[in-house]
Amino acid sequence: MADLTEYCTRQDVEDVYGGSNIRDWADLDALEDHTKITARITWARLRAFRRINARLQRRNFAIPFTDETPLPGVIMDIAADLAGYYLYYGRMLDDEDRTRDNLRHKFKEAERVMDEIIKGEIILDAAIQDNTDAPFVRKSS
Repeated sequence: MADLTEYCTRQDVEDVYGGSNIRDWADLDALEDHTKITARITWARLRAFRRINARLQRRNFAIPFTDETPLPGVIMDIAADLAGYYLYYGRMLDDEDRTRDNLRHKFKEAERVMDEIIKGEIILDAAIQDNTDAPFVRKSS
């Protein structure tokens, strides 16, 4: 059983935000150094991984997820959203920027979904051990 060390791929992040945006956001010094760009994208994906694990441990899930169970799609989506957010915020653009507002929305949405998972309002689509005694509440459709 191997623990996963990331919950999304670079392609997942690029699918959400666009490949050229991700490359630009990761290139903080505008040097077009592909090694540094790749390293920064990897850093953002790992930061998202750590953030998700830290949040979901509140619910006592068996964290990190392992390669023995399918990674819940919602976790991959959250990781991709957060990784893009972390890359963009490194750009330190002014408060009036519309893209910044859109990214803030993505971050808040990712955090909201994790809150719902923690509260048991969203049931993950994988057999993941939850050792809490807290009752689960299912959202009605």
